[in-house]
Amino acid sequence: MGKEDTRIVVTWQAFLEQNPSNGELVCIIRSAPDEYKAKASEQLLKQNPSNVMLCDIILFAPEEYKAKAWERLLEQNPGNAMLGDIICWAPDEYKAKASKRLLEQNPSNDELGDIIRFAPEEYKDKAREIINLRSQLKGKSKTELMAMITHMQS
Repeated sequence: MGKEDTRIVVTWQAFLEQNPSNGELVCIIRSAPDEYKAKASEQLLKQNPSNVMLCDIILFAPEEYKAKAWERLLEQNPGNAMLGDIICWAPDEYKAKASKRLLEQNPSNDELGDIIRFAPEEYKDKAREIINLRSQLKGKSKTELMAMITHMQS
């Protein structure tokens, strides 16, 4: 390790020892050497990070912390937009979990499009079905919709 590398390592160590804030940890995760990204990710996961901060871990941290951040993000009830990001960028296991959750949260047609483009096949079919049904129901009056609901329930 060269003199400059040693200075960087020692500086990062000193920084981490001063109990950095969540925002400071995110800065480390975005720009530090991998060893310190790991330490900062581990610390951030202990400090109640926001959904956006969890996404920073997912984008920039070592692999073992990405998986922990995805799990945590799914536990923190992310909104539809965040679930769409998971569906677009996460490993397949998390795409499936996010797709299932998104389908339960009244997604927009654009959000359903994320599922169709990036999710596992079983969720793509459900998203297509919802879009097709919405298309068929568009323009129907409340009376017509009530009649359809009554018919389906009988």
